[in-house]
Amino acid sequence: MGRIVVLAEKPDIGTRLAATLGGCYINGTELKPELLANKKWEGLIKKERHAKGFLVCNYKGREITVTWGFGHLAELKQAKDYNPKYARWSEGLFPFIPPSFELKVKEDHGIKKHFQLIKRLLNDKDTDYIINATDADREGEVIFDYIYRVAECNKPYKRLWISSFTEEAIINGFKGLKSSAEVMPLTNAGRCRGIADWLVGSNLTAMATLKFGGFKNMVSIGRVQTPTLAMLVKRELDIRGFKPETYYELMGTFQTQDGAQYRGKWKKGKIDRFVELEQAQQVLDKVQGNNGIIIKNDQTVSKELPPLLFDLTSLQGEANSRFGFSAKKTLDLAQKLYENQFLTYPRTNSRYLTADLKPEIARIFRALPAEYATVRDRLMEHPLNYSKRVFDNSKVESHTAIIPTYKTPKGLGVDEQKVYDLVARSLLQAFMPPAVWANTKLETEVVGEIFASSGKVLLEPGWRELTAKAISPKRQKEKEDDESQQLPKVEMGENVLGKGYALLKKETKAPKRFNEKTLLSAMETAGKQIEDEELKEAMKDHGLGTPATRAATIERLIQVEYLAREGKNLVPTEKGMYIIEALPVEELKSPQLTGEWEYKLNQVEKDKLEPEGFINEIINFTRETTQKLKQQPKQGVIAAENHLGSCPKCGASVVPNKKGYGCSSWREGCKFQIWSPVAGRDLSEETVRHLLEKGITPQLKGFQSKAGKSFSAALEFVKDGNGKVNFKF
Repeated sequence: MGRIVVLAEKPDIGTRLAATLGGCYINGTELKPELLANKKWEGLIKKERHAKGFLVCNYKGREITVTWGFGHLAELKQAKDYNPKYARWSEGLFPFIPPSFELKVKEDHGIKKHFQLIKRLLNDKDTDYIINATDADREGEVIFDYIYRVAECNKPYKRLWISSFTEEAIINGFKGLKSSAEVMPLTNAGRCRGIADWLVGSNLTAMATLKFGGFKNMVSIGRVQTPTLAMLVKRELDIRGFKPETYYELMGTFQTQDGAQYRGKWKKGKIDRFVELEQAQQVLDKVQGNNGIIIKNDQTVSKELPPLLFDLTSLQGEANSRFGFSAKKTLDLAQKLYENQFLTYPRTNSRYLTADLKPEIARIFRALPAEYATVRDRLMEHPLNYSKRVFDNSKVESHTAIIPTYKTPKGLGVDEQKVYDLVARSLLQAFMPPAVWANTKLETEVVGEIFASSGKVLLEPGWRELTAKAISPKRQKEKEDDESQQLPKVEMGENVLGKGYALLKKETKAPKRFNEKTLLSAMETAGKQIEDEELKEAMKDHGLGTPATRAATIERLIQVEYLAREGKNLVPTEKGMYIIEALPVEELKSPQLTGEWEYKLNQVEKDKLEPEGFINEIINFTRETTQKLKQQPKQGVIAAENHLGSCPKCGASVVPNKKGYGCSSWREGCKFQIWSPVAGRDLSEETVRHLLEKGITPQLKGFQSKAGKSFSAALEFVKDGNGKVNFKF
């Protein structure tokens, strides 16, 4: 009986697996799970891992060698790996569609050295079979698949499939290993995604760079990143093009016979505002000084169910909203909590649990830290309500919603504690009763005009008891409806005193910029604006990317300087704006098309679609879009990160140079140049940007005349002056 080789995704995970399996000795001492948190042992464990590259266990009398990757050790070959001529791009070389998609080990000495060790272990004559113990998702499957194939291994393998790293979950996982055939559809989906991203990214990035960029100015195109950027640019254009419109609201203040006051807003059918001041003034004059009568008094009680449990996207959104965490930071924190056994698997797209977890909930509750004891103990006084809103096998594919494990967390950092707290509260809230609201709608008639009032009062906090503790009083107030108020008790037909009427002048507001929470939500639904949680669930298979990749997409857009963070908002840069405006192929920018591709990838994952069909569709798309790009005239309009605006002569980017600021298409003959300094005053990039956009600057101080006197003036372009400016006093 030969050995079993276990391949984990990271060294720390491999160590945890070895400690749980048992029979692993370091310096004569058996490695146990409790030693992993011991600072004294941390250095010894790292030294052993570094020296050997693997750990040897004895599990039930069987030798198990545990080794690991460092995430992605292997990757798809680049075009230049197939043929060196692709090292220098030219239009005639693309599209490049290789006859087969080959793999290579990453170009890193340490990675190559460790890969040779893995290859030797996988193919060793004493190895009976291999266990894939990478993260149990599409990305983890690809990490193993690439290593297995580039190592030219043909040994059989099995799959460890777990959603938490508690000792119990690991042991149960080893008892119930999946066969390679069971996970092959997931492997195929991972392969398809990698090939699709490679085809679109490599071919269209090359062609877009040749057409719109240039040397040291690559135009990065991606299957997911480009439509995501397009959504941000569209929103930015809507904001920039927005022209506020004035409107008027007519408010009335009324007093009941008992002396209680309330407010009402004029309405007529579904219209509750005036566009014309004259019309508003006419109604104001009509009601001024008149009393009212109650003609509608609807009182209802409504129940507000607890929110669904967290998947990764909703957790990232909530952490961004509450704490300002980026999507990547939240994922990293949740991943660390998962690897330390405090949370279940974070890269999930489900907000439900499976029925087999029902017996575990009480155990998980008891493991929650003391700060949750009051609510937890009250819940456990009675049988828990295992509702379909929490437990639904049909809405769980690979992994359940994110919940705490039965390990009580210790030694958490401040930010880790915040993420854990969100998840712990979410689980408790799921078993708490609904919040109960009293809703009142009044209509007050004043000489034929109607004033509507609405009121909402929380009668029973239910699950909101926990939310109130987590949200600051200021934010809680901001969340309340501006029109909501506690209305007095009145009777139908009751006469009320018209205390006063006032016209409020207001303006329509521009759309809000995306923050990470709203962008993640838009990516999840391929740009469709959906607020309802249940409808969002139905759209998940059609989203841009996956929960595991969306944070990386946002970070990539920031890295290539197409996107910038401004406070909590995500704002496209001028470079990002130009990319979307210049690209002539609408399909490249379509969230709906990319969402359909993601749906098809999910169908491959469920073994409902042949991977070859999906790949052929992407190949055809790549050929068609590359050809469309080839037909475009060369434009120098997409600048590097120092883009300041468009050249008024040729439309290319204006960038800083040694003489001030000039057109980036100077090689093509454009001579546009803004000289700096002007009259002894340097022109800042902000000033030049304003000049290019408006044609004139604000008044500037600090100029000096030939006589040495200081003066202030604006600068404006001389018509057809190739960048020459005049002073405007």
